[in-house]
Amino acid sequence: MDKNIIFTDCFNTVILRKISSNEVLFKWSEKVAKEYLIEPSLIYNLFQKLKLKMSIKNFIKTGESELYFQDVLLKMEETLNNEINFKLKNFVNDSYRLYIETEKEYQFINSEIVEKLKEYKKDNKKIYIVSDFYCSKSVIAEFLENLGIAELFDDIYASCDYKRSKATGRIYKYLIKNLNVDKKQILMMGDHPRVDNFMAKLNGIQAIRVYSDIKSDSKFFKKICKKGVYNKEYEDIFNTYVDNLNFSNHAFTLYLFTKRLYKELEMKNIKNVFFIAREGQFLKKLFDKYCDELKNKNIDCIKIKTHYLYASRNSALCASLRDINEEDFFNLFKSSSSMSVRKFLQTLYFSENEIRLIKKEFEFDVEYKIRNFKKSKEFKCLKENDLFIKFYNEKRNNQRQAFGAYLSSFGVDFVEEGFTIVDIGWNGTMQDLFYKYFDGKIKINGYYVGSNKQGTEHNFKQGLLYDKNNNKLFGNSINKHTVYNYEQICRANHNRCDAYEIDRGKVNIILDTKLKDGEIYKNITAPLQAQIVEKFEKISKLDYKNLSNINVVATKYYYKMVKKKNKNDWDWLFKSQNSHHDNFGDARYPFKIVGQSIRKFAFKLLDMFFIVGKSIKINNMQFKYKK
Repeated sequence: MDKNIIFTDCFNTVILRKISSNEVLFKWSEKVAKEYLIEPSLIYNLFQKLKLKMSIKNFIKTGESELYFQDVLLKMEETLNNEINFKLKNFVNDSYRLYIETEKEYQFINSEIVEKLKEYKKDNKKIYIVSDFYCSKSVIAEFLENLGIAELFDDIYASCDYKRSKATGRIYKYLIKNLNVDKKQILMMGDHPRVDNFMAKLNGIQAIRVYSDIKSDSKFFKKICKKGVYNKEYEDIFNTYVDNLNFSNHAFTLYLFTKRLYKELEMKNIKNVFFIAREGQFLKKLFDKYCDELKNKNIDCIKIKTHYLYASRNSALCASLRDINEEDFFNLFKSSSSMSVRKFLQTLYFSENEIRLIKKEFEFDVEYKIRNFKKSKEFKCLKENDLFIKFYNEKRNNQRQAFGAYLSSFGVDFVEEGFTIVDIGWNGTMQDLFYKYFDGKIKINGYYVGSNKQGTEHNFKQGLLYDKNNNKLFGNSINKHTVYNYEQICRANHNRCDAYEIDRGKVNIILDTKLKDGEIYKNITAPLQAQIVEKFEKISKLDYKNLSNINVVATKYYYKMVKKKNKNDWDWLFKSQNSHHDNFGDARYPFKIVGQSIRKFAFKLLDMFFIVGKSIKINNMQFKYKK
């Protein structure tokens, strides 16, 4: 051959890969994911998105799209730091190192071309690697050294080092001038018909096309990257028990709630968190399992002490009562405006004997249910009665003292740390009562499954699945649907806490004995919760701590669960609803007010509007990084 200088492409010419270049990037994403606890698909998609965006920007500015791999990593680090509540450490260096390692694992030499190059070398021809690549000369040299063929090449020219590419032909012009050679003495070898063949010829260089076995993306890889297709194992979890109790798939949204809760506590460096009875019992169980799984994965995580606080609106009300001339019973009358004198006194934890003694003081019927109780003459008479005031002061002082002793038993410095609580939510009445108990001097953070009320900076309230005052919360409008079902799903195995007492220096919790919540839990709630826990644990093993697609997955599966609601789900829901009671003020079974058939019709109608109305939003839902 009469040519003295050989230009050769690198990848798919000299170096071949066992899998496609995109799949190499995904394998790299998996390694980065393991290092930084971020879902691989998010790493892969973010890299490709930023690389394209930066390449276009460079092309508009300079006419060349070339950039360094590290440039993309720096932009990735900046983007991810906006998503994760702690700064990534050594992300660029670690990711760059892992990419080089991954490339080496899947590279092998093109024996036919290497043998041809060895012949050229024997004929004293100069051989140069000319590659459009986003890693510098030193990286390509490392690849060649790893494959044992580095000595074949006199030098390496990577497009990113010169901001000139074969794609535009500018690197050919540069090399001809820089090497000070006659372009007629050059032969270009490469697999790409345009950049290696056409563009070389366009610059007066003879070129030959190299045909090699170029790996294309596998069907499996395409499925991974396809929009809307997630980990098949999530689908398997969803389909377990789906014909029995489809409601078990609340595991996905409860997992999302738990993960968001952990992130909030981590971000605010909260060390002690109190799960409020009774629904908090199940929420605490799930949170503890989430933390255990982080430990099982050897993930460094904050040490959070979880506490279960026996409390109710009744007990919190009694502990927070003020002097009768200052007390407005706002939270009680807000929840139940109509009640009898007996119900009012029972709510304040008056005993039957005390109620009987007070009854003798008045001529009116203490059993009669009075509309707008706070404006009634009976309520006015009570507040002016000496016996009532005597019992009232005993109750509020005893309960305040006992509740204070109960809180002290947890060993938490509330003045320093504040008081962080977790519950199902809605209006945060109990939180307001706690805030009142502390006289507004202790900061309270309240985290809820759903929240309808906006708190203050010092009495903070936040819904983690649904928040009426946070339309930017991912999945907010989806998770709003039938959000009140969580009250049924998260029921506890014990009755309501009525009050506290100190007996020989020890605080005792006094539970209501009139109702049989333990039996209801055992027969209705426990079997469903067991299925939810099983699925929750499986989800936690698949999910990534720092950044994952679980926002999308959980929200889409909640929508899918509503679509697949079956007869067993309806039967479970109505059994649970029919046994549900509200006993703050006027004890009642609110769901029984409306007949079951009417309820079912109304709920099905709501489901239909939800399924139709949210279908487009669900189909288009995908993970989005902050801008």
